[in-house]
Amino acid sequence: MRMFAAVLAATTLLAAPALAHEAKVGGLTLQDLRVKASLKGVNTTAAYLTVVNPGPKADRLVSATCECGAKVTLHRMWMDHGVMRMRAADKGLEVPAHGELKLAPGGDHLMLTGLKAPLEDKGKVTLTLTFAHAGKVTTFFHVTADPGASMGPMAGMKH
Repeated sequence: MRMFAAVLAATTLLAAPALAHEAKVGGLTLQDLRVKASLKGVNTTAAYLTVVNPGPKADRLVSATCECGAKVTLHRMWMDHGVMRMRAADKGLEVPAHGELKLAPGGDHLMLTGLKAPLEDKGKVTLTLTFAHAGKVTTFFHVTADPGASMGPMAGMKH
């Protein structure tokens, strides 16, 4: 049992750096870049990341695109009297000065619609993100079937 635990720990430590990567644009650092693997028969999924802004000036994620789908929209999510609400963030999402913008399952996210092909676990997709001040950055996102990234009630939504 100890040998199994040691092998599991070593495998996890060695695999984590392969999945971890960062991208930089201006003074911003993009971390934990991932896209939820698409569900069979569904041409919509979500992308998540954390944008770290160590600088004294706020920025704003204003748009995103990908070649894997027809459209990428920025979405806000919140609970309203026990009901999950979602709305397009037409004015973008703020990256506060000396702070971070976290797009995560169950919260704010990038919605990819009109997927041209299924996105499969352990794949990669390229997205271009545009920030108001830092500019554009094109980078890859890991595709993951991570149950922690479950889209839950969003899985069957049509946009």
